[in-house]
Amino acid sequence: MAATQTVQRMTSANVMVQPGALSRAARRALCFARRFKAAAAGLVFLISISLGAIFAPLLSPHHPTQPNIPERFKLPGGQYVLGTDDLGRDIATRILYGARNTLAAGVLSVALASLIGSVIGIAAAYRGGWLDNLLMRLMDVMLSFPAILLAILVVASLRPGMANLVIAIAFSLIPTFARLVRSVVLGLTHLEHVAASRALGAGDRHIIVRHIVPNTAPLILIQATAALAVAISTAAALNYLGLGVEPPQPDWGLMVAEGQKHVFSAAYIPLIPGVFITIAVLSVNFIGDAVRDYLDPVLKR
Repeated sequence: MAATQTVQRMTSANVMVQPGALSRAARRALCFARRFKAAAAGLVFLISISLGAIFAPLLSPHHPTQPNIPERFKLPGGQYVLGTDDLGRDIATRILYGARNTLAAGVLSVALASLIGSVIGIAAAYRGGWLDNLLMRLMDVMLSFPAILLAILVVASLRPGMANLVIAIAFSLIPTFARLVRSVVLGLTHLEHVAASRALGAGDRHIIVRHIVPNTAPLILIQATAALAVAISTAAALNYLGLGVEPPQPDWGLMVAEGQKHVFSAAYIPLIPGVFITIAVLSVNFIGDAVRDYLDPVLKR
């Protein structure tokens, strides 16, 4: 009986706390939106297009790849909000389905690059010596190539496809994360609390997990938001060159490539996916700037 009453009191206490916690989170979100209006607008766009991509089969009655020749070159408006292409396919539907490939390629490649780059940076800075020299010289070689060229070399040596596209973009972004994390970890290893932990007998795993990773996570997050814009534009460029998603699967970059031959007769066909690429990249850049300013301790004062 006593145990039951205790559980009930704990449950009621949690219920009492949750509305306050939600209201505080809502206030923080509102303050963030007021302070960073462009980032808030960009976040709304990315959330909207992501939800549209997820629920595309429910939102659109049209098929993204099946031709409908009688309805080709329909101007935007009416039944076809964004018009149709040269095969009669609804552009709005293809935009929603294409967002799956474009945004997924950007997010997955940045996640993979941040993970591998962080491991390389921590290992190089924490171990030092020959391992540091070897890893950093390798990163220097990779940085000597432009990111888009390095991605083209990687994906061309494999074969076109979504998985290889993600690997290629991630491979081109790894050096940036590795150099950033290494520079941060070099400073962290000489801090007093890290030296104290080592003097008390803490192992390398404890120091890395408890002291190194938490202090590098904010900078990795800021770099990830900046890299996401690069990843989305690189994915669109590779798909435009035919090195990514294979037709007839929709993708924003591929839609621009397929529609460019109609740029003078039906300019809306390549223009619309190009506008979505531009807005997506700008939105990510706005969010990245806002995250950087929000996490910067100097600007918080």
